[in-house]
Amino acid sequence: MTASSFAIFFSLTNGSVFQYPFARSKLSHLDGITFAHSISFDPTGQKIYWSNPKKQAILRASVHDAQEDRIQVTPEYLPVVTTALEITLDSARALLIWTTGHSIEISRLNGRNQQNLVSVGLFSGIRILSVSVDTEAERIFWLTRSSTGSALFQMNYNRGTSTETPKEIARFEETSFTGPIRFFSERLLVLQSGSQAMIQELNGGDSLIPIDSISNITHVLVVDEEKRGPVGSNQNVTPSGVLPWSISLNGKWDIFTISWQAVSESRGGAIFYDISINDFNLEVSTLTVPGFSQKISLTKSIFNFNFISTNLPTFSNFP
Repeated sequence: MTASSFAIFFSLTNGSVFQYPFARSKLSHLDGITFAHSISFDPTGQKIYWSNPKKQAILRASVHDAQEDRIQVTPEYLPVVTTALEITLDSARALLIWTTGHSIEISRLNGRNQQNLVSVGLFSGIRILSVSVDTEAERIFWLTRSSTGSALFQMNYNRGTSTETPKEIARFEETSFTGPIRFFSERLLVLQSGSQAMIQELNGGDSLIPIDSISNITHVLVVDEEKRGPVGSNQNVTPSGVLPWSISLNGKWDIFTISWQAVSESRGGAIFYDISINDFNLEVSTLTVPGFSQKISLTKSIFNFNFISTNLPTFSNFP
């Protein structure tokens, strides 16, 4: 379950995802999303992210406030191969964080610059059940369980600092914790088996405070309207497209150089370019391409993207 400024999104056990707009009491099915295991929303780029463990993939798609019963979305595969059991975002810093059950990984929102934050080992007998982030202080929290009990940990995920040792917040003899956990106001909301919610004070030792007034909980979502990222949902973070007239090709038929005018302005971080060349027989993605016939017509496309969003491709034909 995740939320935007206009709707709540939730996934069912069959992997389908629905959008529940605040403005109307009617569900909309997001066509194009299948086998979604965990979902999260980026308010800056207005994209929904989801994990698909069956395909060992993390995907994203743009969503909007629509009135249709079925909303078609276009999935975009991120360049990571992983079995993500739970994902979460730091939208302000364009970071994607997820757990595989035995590790916690971090990357940019476009899936690049992947790093390992925490690893407990495949055969350690310890399972990472859930993760949550405090984006203001750049802290990550996670819940582990083993045959001897459960524990809560935290660490700083600032990519500009060296990896630090995780700090244990609390340890419990119970093995009935299932998660998820959610951070809010220097507290952690933890779900225990039997659909019982507990509150852990970050400075409260190993004592959990049960919430007796709420029962039969299977999931929980914390929404903070003041933490929507520095750009804001009404800002355009998609980089400007490559200008068609600036694309040129120089060289011989077997070795040539493609150049274009760089896009200088981006609200979503560094700009990357993806280039595809097609001579109607072979599609490649390199600038030095041997093996073309001497008389050919090339169709070339360039699209650019940043950490948050991707632009539509720009096409050029040669000669």
